[in-house]
Amino acid sequence: MTFDDWAAVEAFAGTDPTAAVVPPAARAVLRRFDTESQHYELVKRYS
Repeated sequence: MTFDDWAAVEAFAGTDPTAAVVPPAARAVLRRFDTESQHYELVKRYS
């Protein structure tokens, strides 16, 4: 998943950029999942 800028990340994930976005339907079927996420800035994007 890629975003154009940090504002787009915030629009998707909320104000805490370290909190993982795991929808309720996924939470219902997953035994465990990461509660924190990592973000990386791409130097170059390949198509």
